Amino acid sequence: MTLSLLNSQVQAFAAEFSQVVATKLEHARELSREGKTDDAYKEISELQSNKTWAMIENPLRAQILRFQASIVLNNEKNIGKAKDLRDQAAQLDPTGDDVALRAIIRYFAEGKEAALRELPAPANINTFNLKLGFLIESGRADDALALLNQLPVGIEADAETLRLHALLLLLKGDQAGALEKVENASEQKPHWLSVRHAYGIVNYFTAISLAAWPKGIISRPSPVPWALVKRDHQSQQRLKEAESLFAQLAAEARDRQEQADGFNLWRLACLANDVDRQEEAADFCRRRLAVTPADSHTLAWALSRNYDVDLQSMEESLERVLGVDQGDDGD
Repeated sequence: MTLSLLNSQVQAFAAEFSQVVATKLEHARELSREGKTDDAYKEISELQSNKTWAMIENPLRAQILRFQASIVLNNEKNIGKAKDLRDQAAQLDPTGDDVALRAIIRYFAEGKEAALRELPAPANINTFNLKLGFLIESGRADDALALLNQLPVGIEADAETLRLHALLLLLKGDQAGALEKVENASEQKPHWLSVRHAYGIVNYFTAISLAAWPKGIISRPSPVPWALVKRDHQSQQRLKEAESLFAQLAAEARDRQEQADGFNLWRLACLANDVDRQEEAADFCRRRLAVTPADSHTLAWALSRNYDVDLQSMEESLERVLGVDQGDDGD
């Protein structure tokens, strides 16, 4: 009887402790959604290194491992490590839902179409959003719209669904619809990195003529002729708001160089299309080229706006980056 009582008490404690851990896991997930992936990884790593790891219920430990695998994929592109974590999770919880993780692994290993084959019938909002995102990235806008129009029973759209819907409407040329969806997403989750990024992109394109709107995946802003830039107060104000947002995102991503460079390019595009801030745009462009002389996208904006940049110095810097012998006469 004593052993039975102790055993029941241990089980009760383990269940209560697992609830605490589940809260920590959700907090780590929220950190990841806000773009603080290093902090999220640190939190879940601490859970695993703690002596109480073995006391956590197996299904919850499996969730932690799957979440860790997703961070490894996004941050390190380490497919082998992600698969190993997936297998460890499967041993702990053989019947656990790992559809989303399998799809993400196949995305990194084989591409979008292979990932889509893992998602024939999404059973929850996470896998639904994944399928929607893969369809958009594959250029299958009509299929994505059809999917949005038939949300499975029991699944409700969240901020990520609204964000993806906004980008999809942007591709379809629906300015009002894109603005509405991204604003709704921002109202729900104003701190999510993906939502903030999309909010800046949509606001940027509302200041650009429809003729210059993207027809495919939106990875970076290309130079736009002045004739296709809207000059009215509202459009220019949206550019200013987008520039401020991208500046903040770039500052937050300073330890993730590739991501920061992407945000800075969007910031430059906003400045370059702001009729009142051309001197500031030219200065920012020169500073960016001084840091990254091999950045052809920034150079394209400099040339399209005729900014006064030192092309000779930039050429020399570029040659140094590429390892070209400046004494070589080309013969």
